[in-house]
Amino acid sequence: MKSKSLLSAAICAGMLIGTLSGCSSSSDSGSEPIRLAVYPLTSPYFEYAIEELGLFEEYGANVELVEFAQYTDVIQALDSGNVDASIMGITEAVAPICNDIGLEIVYMTDYSAGMDGIVASKDISSLEELSGKTVAVNIGTMNHMLLLSALESVGLTEDDVNIVNMSEGDAAAALVGGSIDAASIFDPQLTNAARESGGSIIFTSEQLKGELSDVLLVNESITSERADEVEGIIRSWIAVQEKYAADPESVISCISDSTDLTEEEFLELMAGLDIASADYNKEMFANGGEKMAELVSRVSDFLYDTECIDSVPSAESITAAIDTAFVDAIE
Repeated sequence: MKSKSLLSAAICAGMLIGTLSGCSSSSDSGSEPIRLAVYPLTSPYFEYAIEELGLFEEYGANVELVEFAQYTDVIQALDSGNVDASIMGITEAVAPICNDIGLEIVYMTDYSAGMDGIVASKDISSLEELSGKTVAVNIGTMNHMLLLSALESVGLTEDDVNIVNMSEGDAAAALVGGSIDAASIFDPQLTNAARESGGSIIFTSEQLKGELSDVLLVNESITSERADEVEGIIRSWIAVQEKYAADPESVISCISDSTDLTEEEFLELMAGLDIASADYNKEMFANGGEKMAELVSRVSDFLYDTECIDSVPSAESITAAIDTAFVDAIE
């Protein structure tokens, strides 16, 4: 999903460097604001609309948006305490759990529903035809996980294809140039590569509902000491989601004012993305977060198998990192 892949690649490489700068904050509640990291290509940019519409204040959360130049910088900031929370890809949420840096998953915000996929050259029309072919993917990312799931669905494994490690942009260019046979990437590169190469998209994340997801991670000191405000952040997210459904132009306008996205670009982004509803979260966080824990466990196994993490977190560690109290509080 968009730039989520950058951080997973950085996890594998161990390169997490960056600089942050404050954006803006909500009304002063007498305490330091909760610092919420935002970054280019964050999906679906609702944080900016929440800020501009005053929803953080309305729901009692004192929040400062902290902008990053790159998504790869966020974990270092979370690890060092320079920020308190961030919306991150589920693959990236595993690293803090492994490292036990005191971050909790409190809500699922969205999931890919067609934004990510496998695009193949014009002489390939099915997943089965990838056998023996060269497929580019950014190793250790959600698109890598998508590729393995797609291959498995037709009885293939990564050993049946020649996987080459490439960034999404390089993979798209390589497909168009004819040096590879297929690529597992995300939009807009996915759609553009299919159009420019004359090929087709043979598999998308729409067939893996909820697997390639984003979650809200919050430092456990904040969830324990400022629980009302964390609940306020989640309620403000639900509120902007409802506002987008009722009056999308007002939300898109706020996001365009705060980013370089045009309305057309934002709508293209949303076409491949589903916002996780409160009811969907109720399902994921039910029974002590059973389904969320299963998802984190599957992602952990994937990252271990691709040598992006040194060990798989225990079931106890995963359960401890999923805070169900906030979803439980939603009426």
